Amino acid sequence: YKMHAYFNMEKKDSFDIYHEKFVSSEDSLKQPDLIPYAAFMKYYMDGNYTKAIACSDSIVNEEDRLRFLVLVYHKSGNLEAAYKIQKKLIKREDSIREMIVHEDLNAMMHSMELAATNNKLAQQKNTNIILVVVIAVIVVIASTILNITRYRYTKKLKQQNLALTEALDEVK
Repeated sequence: YKMHAYFNMEKKDSFDIYHEKFVSSEDSLKQPDLIPYAAFMKYYMDGNYTKAIACSDSIVNEEDRLRFLVLVYHKSGNLEAAYKIQKKLIKREDSIREMIVHEDLNAMMHSMELAATNNKLAQQKNTNIILVVVIAVIVVIASTILNITRYRYTKKLKQQNLALTEALDEVK
């Protein structure tokens, strides 16, 4: 919103115009969570820092509330309070960054574990394929040896049968 932009630039006249437009428009009804922001900014721009501080409790977003309080305390000359809140804000932002980094690391670890599991499954599949191929080769070799042995035995039996037939013919 332009109101927020003029607040950041600290242009009171332009801010007042757009603040009035926001308050009187349907935007304030459509976005009731922005009303505490608008009230805080109005009190701040009017120099009513006590009301701005009191109104800041209605701001739901903790980081926004702390940022606004730093502005108010700094502007009102209470540098010690501004420093304490700024320190709290930095600590909060650091903990949020740490939490995000921790979540990112957990997601990366999960992805790595999933990839390792997929690799293990792929290796098991490859091992199973190799095992099937080896068994098939053993069966083919065993079958070939069996067929060769059978062929030789059959050939030997035919020769013996022929020799017996010849011997029987000679005896007759």
